[in-house]
Amino acid sequence: HNIRRLLLEGGSSLWQGFLAADLVDEVVLMRGADRLSNDGIDPLGKGGLAVFDTPAWQLISERTIGADYVCRYRRIRPGEKA
Repeated sequence: HNIRRLLLEGGSSLWQGFLAADLVDEVVLMRGADRLSNDGIDPLGKGGLAVFDTPAWQLISERTIGADYVCRYRRIRPGEKA
């Protein structure tokens, strides 16, 4: 199949399913400056953005585009060097 990049747009169930199946190598996370509400569902699920504050993820770039913030993370698997 040789799929090198796949864009996933969906909710926390899709994200958590791909993550649990160990099918995520890289994440480009785009966040707006404004919070829509306090009642929304976190798109990354229960753990929220804290998933990226673990040794399993390495921040490889970050930048702002206007008022928005873009981070790119790479998955570090056991035995891999960061």
